[in-house]
Amino acid sequence: MILAVGIYVPTAMVQQFENTLDNRATDISVLDRQQQVLSMIMQGHTNKVIAVELNVVEATVTMQGSR
Repeated sequence: MILAVGIYVPTAMVQQFENTLDNRATDISVLDRQQQVLSMIMQGHTNKVIAVELNVVEATVTMQGSR
């Protein structure tokens, strides 16, 4: 999937994010931070921007986005 801003997001990541939102009430394995990261990825933010906004290092964003 390519977002409006031209950023490629793997289909599996999109599906995982959608499933996470659907199952949020019952799936306690998804951390709030991971949901924030995935939401910002879906909005087209870069890892660097997400890291600055969430006050974490870029490697944390990369790891949270890949789970």
